[in-house]
Amino acid sequence: MTGRWYITKHAVDQYIKRFNGASRRHAIDQLVGITRTAEHYDTKPTGLEVYKSGDMTLLVDADQRVITVY
Repeated sequence: MTGRWYITKHAVDQYIKRFNGASRRHAIDQLVGITRTAEHYDTKPTGLEVYKSGDMTLLVDADQRVITVY
């Protein structure tokens, strides 16, 4: 939980996959930081909110969970 959103296991796994070999702890720390600087970018027809921070994109569902990152 970041205070703003809950970061799902899938989002952490995707971060680790993108940054080959990142530890789970490092991935969580980085994602918490990214959620603090992310700005709303778009809303998908499915209702998912798209946020961007630098070159990172986060998809956030209606329950305020970061469901994936890319």
